[in-house]
Amino acid sequence: MNDFNARLDKCKKQNVNIVKDNDAAIKKLQTLLKSRDSLHEAMSKLRSSQLIHLKEEKKKEDIQRKNAGTRAEEKEKDKTLKEHRRNRDVKARKVEAYNKIRTANNTALLHEASRLKDDNIRLKRIISSVIMNSHYGMATGRL
Repeated sequence: MNDFNARLDKCKKQNVNIVKDNDAAIKKLQTLLKSRDSLHEAMSKLRSSQLIHLKEEKKKEDIQRKNAGTRAEEKEKDKTLKEHRRNRDVKARKVEAYNKIRTANNTALLHEASRLKDDNIRLKRIISSVIMNSHYGMATGRL
């Protein structure tokens, strides 16, 4: 019987050791699970912060893209306005040059008309009517 009791004691000690080992393993598993859960939480927080950061970057890029588009539109508008002004200035210079030439021709015609003799009164009247019509055209913008 002694032998049986010795074996039983030995088994009980082994069982106690096994239970203690199991308890230690359970505690280790629990700490590992807690650390895993905390790791998952940290990872989810990191992902969400990265997503927020990416969303903010995307918003900034969208704003920059919109600003670039409006800048391009403004440049295009400025370009067309400059072109319009340049065309208007060129047209005004052409009209001014045409009026100067016409005025010079009219003064030359008047000078020639004053040199004509009295018997060419009809020719003088024709010249003066041509001059008056050209002045009327310059005044009204009909060239």
